[in-house]
Amino acid sequence: MNRTQYGYLIERIDSDTPEPMSRGHITVGADTTPAALAEELVQRNRGEHSYYSGPRRCSVWVFDPADWLDLRGAPDGAQHYDL
Repeated sequence: MNRTQYGYLIERIDSDTPEPMSRGHITVGADTTPAALAEELVQRNRGEHSYYSGPRRCSVWVFDPADWLDLRGAPDGAQHYDL
């Protein structure tokens, strides 16, 4: 089975300045779409951070270890999903 490794960043988006909530990387089946992955990650994040019920943005990108050098946000080319 082919697998793809994605990086992700989940942020609160209820103010002018997004606030990071979670960042990491995950390996999924190659048939998993970025949109489906974002939905799954946000659902998990809602459970882990139930104190916050507001909107979230999940940015997803094909993972490259060099991405971790810049922890300020998602790299260029990331796909963003507001959920």
